[in-house]
Amino acid sequence: MPEKINNLFDHRLQNLQLENALKSSIKRIFPIENAGKTILLNNIYIEDNLDDNDFPVQKEAKIKRKSWHMPIFADFEILNENGKVISKQTKLKIGNLPKITNRFTTIIEGNEYQTVNQLRRKSGIYSRIKRNGELEAEFNLAKGKNFKMQLDPVSQLFVISYANRKYRLWT
Repeated sequence: MPEKINNLFDHRLQNLQLENALKSSIKRIFPIENAGKTILLNNIYIEDNLDDNDFPVQKEAKIKRKSWHMPIFADFEILNENGKVISKQTKLKIGNLPKITNRFTTIIEGNEYQTVNQLRRKSGIYSRIKRNGELEAEFNLAKGKNFKMQLDPVSQLFVISYANRKYRLWT
């Protein structure tokens, strides 16, 4: 099997890729400057004390409605406007990273999720220009049925698409 395809079936490699992506995205935020003070991120690390093959611990997390995750820690320094360290904090917990099991799932609050099947856009309005030049706004609602609104540039009419039907907004 080619190396790239083989890597897709290795949950340990996926965990490592998640860890590296999370670390790099957090590092991009720093340094933070405000009111003459600067917060520096010196180190970020994830403590992985979870054994992939410890199925009793995974089952216990599900039964007790707990999460099976790794804590994320960081070391910070606060500098004044002269660059002098005025505060230092080591091993400050900044979050948790759910660990992928060897079943390619994550356990969060007792529920086992397979994220491949959980893809969904957040609530909001997504606008685009279609290939035929029509302007379209898709309303992705948190509750209720979603709908689309289009503007035909030639006729300059607004149309709402809802439940496989099109309705003109006004005539």
